Parts: sequence; C-alpha cells; structure tokens
Amino acid sequence: MAKACILLIDDDSDMVSIGEQIFKKAGYCFLPAKNGHEGLVKMLEVKPDIVILDYLLTDMKGSEFIRMVSGNDTYAEIQHIPMVILTAWEEDPAKLTDLYRRGLKAYLTKPFGHRELRCVVENIIQLSRLEGLCDNKKSDAKVETEQNGAAVKFDCGILARSIVGVSKMILEGLEGEISEQQKTGLTAIYNSGRLIHKKLGFEN
Repeated sequence: MAKACILLIDDDSDMVSIGEQIFKKAGYCFLPAKNGHEGLVKMLEVKPDIVILDYLLTDMKGSEFIRMVSGNDTYAEIQHIPMVILTAWEEDPAKLTDLYRRGLKAYLTKPFGHRELRCVVENIIQLSRLEGLCDNKKSDAKVETEQNGAAVKFDCGILARSIVGVSKMILEGLEGEISEQQKTGLTAIYNSGRLIHKKLGFEN
C-alpha cells in the first residue's frame, strides 16, 4: 500500500513537533495546519488518509470542523476521511454520538502516550482502507490488482482479522492507562473490524 498521509490541525507548536516526530519516524507523510480553515484547504488539496485535530482550534471547535465537513456539499470529496480529536477535557461519550456518525473515529484525552496515538491512527487508517477495498470486493472477498506484471490478491479477511487482534491487544495491554473516551474509540475500531470480518463471510 502507498504511504499514508496524516494531517494534524493544531496551533500548539509543541504538539505539531511531537506529531511530526511520531509519524515521520513511522514512515508516514506528515502535514501540519495551524487552524481549521487552513486545515480545510489542505484537506481539499491533499486528501489525507486521516485528520487529527485539536478540540479547541483558534478559529473553531473540533466538533464544528467535523460538522462543517460532513454537512456541506462543498466538502463531499473529503467527507469519507476519518478524523481524530485530541483534547484536554473529558467528554461524555453519549455527547459524541453525532460526531461519530459524521466521521469521528476516536477521541483521545491528553496526556496520551506516543505509542497509543500511533497505534490508534494506524488502526483507523488500515480500517478505512479496508472498507474502501471491500466496497469493490468480489464475492470471494479478494481484490485483484496488477503489480509488476503479476496478479496480486489482497485478502480483506486477513487484514480485518489483524485489525481486530491489534485493537484487542492494545485494549488489554493498556488496561488502566487509558481513559474511557480512549477506550471507546479503540472499542469502536475493534467492533468495526469484527463486523467487516463477519460480513466477508469469515468466522470471528
């Protein structure tokens, strides 16, 4: 798969530096934006694989940003891009339901570990790519492409199962180290992976 591109929208230079260090070291393309409007411009231009944004941006709230993207036909071509909110405030999970429907995939409360952030983002990117592949899958749940003149078969079921396994490992391995909001985001990834695996005709 092509190297994923991550857009981080945050006016905190320290957070941008941390994000750049984490994701560039992991081999990702990394792009920063200092406010919501700059982030929207870059989303349209680059169409990143995922957007990470601070809850309190200088020109709008993260929740406003997500609602703006999901509710405006101007942004139709980027409405599929998954988003993650970073915040210093605890939020009632019930209040996030509307945002999850609009493209929010995880809600991480600061402080969080570098490994935790990277694992959550990697899981979301993999799951998003899997959903895109499976939208066009054949009945045997495999997508065939040509690479270097040879037919390559990509097994969606194996990827879905690996996402389930990694998500479960993170949830169990970080027990007591993550907040309820973070656990909610990881659980959503885990459940989505299981659902895709089941829909493809595999046993969970």
